[in-house]
Amino acid sequence: MLNENQIKKEIQELIDEFKKNRDFYEKNAEANTETRLVERLFKILGWEDKDWVKQEKTHRGEKRGFADYSFYIGDRRVFFFRG
Repeated sequence: MLNENQIKKEIQELIDEFKKNRDFYEKNAEANTETRLVERLFKILGWEDKDWVKQEKTHRGEKRGFADYSFYIGDRRVFFFRG
């Protein structure tokens, strides 16, 4: 597990990489951006591949659709992310 300073450093590096390669990310497929940026961010924050499900069917109130990521602790979904 990274300490707070390491987390801040790695997040800043991720931000810097995005800024440096912004044109690449804007022209690239969303799935590639998710893998290269979003998943890396959540891994920096301590989440592991086994902690999320991609493109999971979900609902919020009357709205139904797919979450880009659903995050779990054990078998309980704790939040979902739509980019």
